[in-house]
Amino acid sequence: MSNLTYTLPILDQKIIETGAPNQVGVTRPVDLSPARIGTTFTNPDGTQLLVFAIRSPGASRLRVQFDSFDLPVGDEVYLHAPFDNTTFAGPYRRNGPWRDRSFWSGSIEGDTVVIEYHFRSTPGSLRIPEVAHIYSDSERRRTDPTQEVLTCELDASCYEDSNKNAVGRIIF
Repeated sequence: MSNLTYTLPILDQKIIETGAPNQVGVTRPVDLSPARIGTTFTNPDGTQLLVFAIRSPGASRLRVQFDSFDLPVGDEVYLHAPFDNTTFAGPYRRNGPWRDRSFWSGSIEGDTVVIEYHFRSTPGSLRIPEVAHIYSDSERRRTDPTQEVLTCELDASCYEDSNKNAVGRIIF
C-alpha cells in the first residue's frame, strides 16, 4: 500500500464461483481512515485537500461504505474515478445523506475510486470499513449457471416463494 492508494488483493475466483446466484458483487473489508492513508495538499486560500484511492482489481464499479462520518460545517467528501472528473459521487457533508453517520456512496465506474476530502482546518472523522466490488458482466455470469437461459423472463408469481428472491443492479 502506498500512502495514496490502498490496493486490495485480486479477488479469489472461488468467491465468485461459489457466490449466490445473481450476485452483482461482494463486499471487501478495508478499514481505512484519513489518519491511515492519503496525501494532504494546502490550497492558496488555506483550505486543505486530503486525497487517497482504493483499488479492487477487476471490479467494473466500486461503492464505498462510510461510518463514523462526522464532518465540520463546510467540509465535503467527493468520490470519482481516477481519470474522470465528470462522474462523481458527493458532496457528502456533516453526518452523511441520512444524517446517521453511516452510508454507502454511489457507485464509481472502474476498479479504482479516488476519495477527496475538502476541509477548512481540522479534519472531522470518517472511517471506511469496506468497499463493494461490483462484478463485470462476465464475472456475474459465472455466479449463475443458468445465465444463458435468462434471456426469457419468468413470472415470479408462478413459482414458490424461495424462487422469488432476486437481486437487481440499477446504474444512473
